[in-house]
Amino acid sequence: YKLFTLDNPHRLVLDIADTELKSKLDETMLKDSGISRVRYAHEKGRVRIVFDLDSKVSSSSFILAPNQSY
Repeated sequence: YKLFTLDNPHRLVLDIADTELKSKLDETMLKDSGISRVRYAHEKGRVRIVFDLDSKVSSSSFILAPNQSY
């Protein structure tokens, strides 16, 4: 995966390789979240999810170690 931010307008972008999105994203929970809209696209086995933001954010990501269930 790849996670990055863009400006003008402020966006957070998540690219996930070797995957597909099998259902629509539910935007009803966006009220007062700082996210004004969620968009997504499929392209050659990759899903890109774009979060349109109300203001600039900083992002970080990390991989969790497996546990007993997963």
